[in-house]
Amino acid sequence: MGRSTRAGSRAARNRHGVDELLERWDREFAVWRRERAEARGRAYVDRHFDLARFEKLFPVARGLGRRLVLVIGPTNSGKTHHAIEALKGAYDGIYLAPLRLLALEVMERLNAEGTPASLLTGEEAISTPGARHTASTIEVMDPDRPVEVAVIDEIQMLADPDRGWAWTAALMGAPAETVYILGAPEARPLVERVAAHLGERLEVIELERKVPLTLIDRRLNWEEVEPGDALIAFSRREIHAVRDTLRAKGLSVAAVYGALAPEVRRREAARFLSGEADVVVATDAIGMGLNLPCRRVLFTALEKFDGTSVRPLSATEVKQIAGRAGRFGKFESGEFGVVGRGTPQALRTLLEKADGRLRADAPLTVRPTRAMLARLADHIGTEETVLLLDCVADARTAGSPYRVGDLSGMRRLAVMLDERRLTLPAKLDLLLIPADLEDEAEARILAAILGAVEAGEPSPLGRFVPARLDGLDGAALEGLSRACDLYYWAARKFPTLFPEREAVRSRRGEISRRLADLLATRGARSAGQRREPPPKAGFRGAPRKRFGPRR
Repeated sequence: MGRSTRAGSRAARNRHGVDELLERWDREFAVWRRERAEARGRAYVDRHFDLARFEKLFPVARGLGRRLVLVIGPTNSGKTHHAIEALKGAYDGIYLAPLRLLALEVMERLNAEGTPASLLTGEEAISTPGARHTASTIEVMDPDRPVEVAVIDEIQMLADPDRGWAWTAALMGAPAETVYILGAPEARPLVERVAAHLGERLEVIELERKVPLTLIDRRLNWEEVEPGDALIAFSRREIHAVRDTLRAKGLSVAAVYGALAPEVRRREAARFLSGEADVVVATDAIGMGLNLPCRRVLFTALEKFDGTSVRPLSATEVKQIAGRAGRFGKFESGEFGVVGRGTPQALRTLLEKADGRLRADAPLTVRPTRAMLARLADHIGTEETVLLLDCVADARTAGSPYRVGDLSGMRRLAVMLDERRLTLPAKLDLLLIPADLEDEAEARILAAILGAVEAGEPSPLGRFVPARLDGLDGAALEGLSRACDLYYWAARKFPTLFPEREAVRSRRGEISRRLADLLATRGARSAGQRREPPPKAGFRGAPRKRFGPRR
């Protein structure tokens, strides 16, 4: 009995050892298989995509013998007007904007001036009968539809670490006989280098500012803010803090910032332009051409959070924003300065500091397209999107003007996609969803969209946006507006799973009206802000510390 027990124990130990060995073999085989697939994928990317010659990925543009026209000048020098006139004179054309709201403004201007135009952005599409022109956000450019004229606005965004890839793709791939490139003078060396690299003709048009612009030589107090001023802040929280400070001093205030739906931003801008609101508080998006003519631009801060850390504004950003002051035919001069924080000396120092991101030898960031990832997946036989991105991340670009941009955001989303039972085509579509994973509310909406696609069951709008909006504050309404945007995006990609594409337009409009009414209500607390602590010390609108007994 004892002998058989010992034999059984040895057998059990042997079986356990065999199981461990097999598990270890499976793990090592999986690692080997992945490393082999990644090596094959990298070789395929370098051989067939060759990101060191990124321009070759746009055969339509390469076959057109394009003429490039760089229109440079400070803000309020007439660059956009020059480009709009070129579009109006063309048989067909595209306008590529940095902002959804700016694309909408250009579409409406073209239509008002007799050139039918449609709108296309990641979250919205408006078709105009008979339109051969399109105004769109730059990320959704179609490189395969040739036109007579293309306009690329705000070319200095080439230097943006997060979105610069879209300007690189547009500069290389805009499929037009003539491409108008608009932007700050600082971008000229980089564009000239690109033109030389492409071997395409480049014409440079330099425009001068139409009204003088001067720096206010002292820091202003809040009591010195006047009707017609535009104040610049760099976060939603600070916008509302400034707004509350100015309201307490008897001024009516419009607010313009990214979390607002375009309809709300337009209404807020209209309140300011009509004089219904004395002043406007806006983010640095005002520097990208939004129609907000004002007499003075006042910075409430001279630094911004860029997604990674707080950094000082660049000279190019300061010039673009400050240049919104003054408007030919309305304000015959413009002024800019600081209020609350910062000093005129610090502002002048920023202005005089060269923007190293726009030097002639600055790298142009690129990122993979959906079509590239699909071809790569077919070659290495995988549906793992993380693996696809890892193959591209290390693509060979040495000796070229390009480098692969930061793919960490896409990779984080790819991890979420690979954890679900999704087809590869669905994953590749979802990999491009315009959702901010750092925003908790947007992350929840994204998870709901992924769940609906995984389940393969139609998802009504009511699962994302409640039917009743009574009693919701501004922050909640902003979140629901964003939910409408993402539902609409999903409805375009997966129409059978998100069937209420038309209904979401109506719901978004209702939400926008309610939010606009909240913002316009003089007595309401900051509409987009929950009850948060007061501004941090050093902010001129913050409560002062008290020492000793309260009197």
